[in-house]
Amino acid sequence: MPRPLVILVPLLAVGAGWGWWLSQRGTTTADPPSRPAGAFPAHRFEAAEAGTVGTGGMPAAVPAAGPPPENEAPDFPGIAVELVRTRELQSLPLTPITVPRAEVSRRIYQWMAQQFPGDYGMREGRALAALGAIPEAVDTIRLRAEFWSYQIGAWYGEKDGSLVLAEQPEDEEGKENALGLAFAQLFREHGRDLFRPGVGQLNSDVWMARFGLIAGDSAFTRLRHALSHPRTGGGGGAGEDPDDPSREIALPNFLRERDLAAFGVGLDFVSSLYSLGKFDQVNAAYGRPPVASIELLEPSLYLAGRQFKPESAGQVAVSVKGVEPYWDDTVGAIGLVLLLKMHLPQPVAAEAVPGWQGDRLLVYSAAGGPRDHYAWQTVWKDGNAADAFFTAMRQALLARYKSARADASAPHGVLKLDGPERFVVLTRTLSGRGVLCADTADAAFAAALWKQFAGDQPGK
Repeated sequence: MPRPLVILVPLLAVGAGWGWWLSQRGTTTADPPSRPAGAFPAHRFEAAEAGTVGTGGMPAAVPAAGPPPENEAPDFPGIAVELVRTRELQSLPLTPITVPRAEVSRRIYQWMAQQFPGDYGMREGRALAALGAIPEAVDTIRLRAEFWSYQIGAWYGEKDGSLVLAEQPEDEEGKENALGLAFAQLFREHGRDLFRPGVGQLNSDVWMARFGLIAGDSAFTRLRHALSHPRTGGGGGAGEDPDDPSREIALPNFLRERDLAAFGVGLDFVSSLYSLGKFDQVNAAYGRPPVASIELLEPSLYLAGRQFKPESAGQVAVSVKGVEPYWDDTVGAIGLVLLLKMHLPQPVAAEAVPGWQGDRLLVYSAAGGPRDHYAWQTVWKDGNAADAFFTAMRQALLARYKSARADASAPHGVLKLDGPERFVVLTRTLSGRGVLCADTADAAFAAALWKQFAGDQPGK
């Protein structure tokens, strides 16, 4: 069916401050209002922890209007039909096949291994451990596949066209998995548009932006279905109760929050699109998906007349002391917020995001060390945005490395921490629009990174 022609209308700024979102908890109407441009949905990160992700502030499983009839089995085929109608899809609804959760996890992992081939999962785990995002290196792909079997709880197989749905324990009283069914249906419709095979591996932030579109669309569809069907709608998603089965997965919190943020922040992004042009506008986004997670946080960037384009972080020669990086990636705006809020109050972390234009994370092996070396160069819209991030990152580093010795002789605009745990340099670069953080296991490598990427004029 031909894709409808939709004009991407710029979302006009209305002067809202960044703090506006901190006090908001989403909408309770079927047609969510438009969001002020520049308003960052920081509450979505709080929602991820409170179990309200993907529902506009509603609980992860929307309370039923009344108790379900005794011994009534979930009507998965019926709810699939309702979801297709709610989302105004033209295709027939998929008929789910209930299978053990381990089978759903296996299929998700099989797909993820195609998206992130080889030893990607282990290398990402090492890199995130070096960055301090997770406590130790893990196979991120395998653990995320297990977590998705709870958060999504369903999967669509492109080869055989099947939809598998994870079995629910007999003693578990829950609703039909509307989130998983919506995700699978949308994945069949748009999965190939977002994750085309054979086009090369996307960096983490581009992938996050695309995943946030379909995850947010699924969460938005679940929300609208729940409002229309309060007794049966709104099910699915991992619970935030400490006893929730998904908590048994040894998935570091950073990775859990990053995946949950795709549903929460993505919902706000899709809500903004829907408020401008209903589902025609949402469908058009799959033909021109967002290219960075900052667009999910700031829909006005996506809806501007010109496509947002992340800037290059500037490093060309990346070999340091003859060592090549084993990890070369982009953290992105969502990852940046999640990283900062590990050590700072959430509002402070959120205020460091506006003006993000790009970043590059390079990670190098540290022989014999528990954590590897990294250099993280960020690029900002202007000096004020770079100032905000430098200040937040400085506070985060000092909070993290409480026993570190600050070098009082460091130039203005430079933070140097000389051991004993790590050797860290935080400095301004790129004529004031960049911030470089080098965090290493030894002083010699820290000095080499500084010279390689900050040049002879650190702090400027």
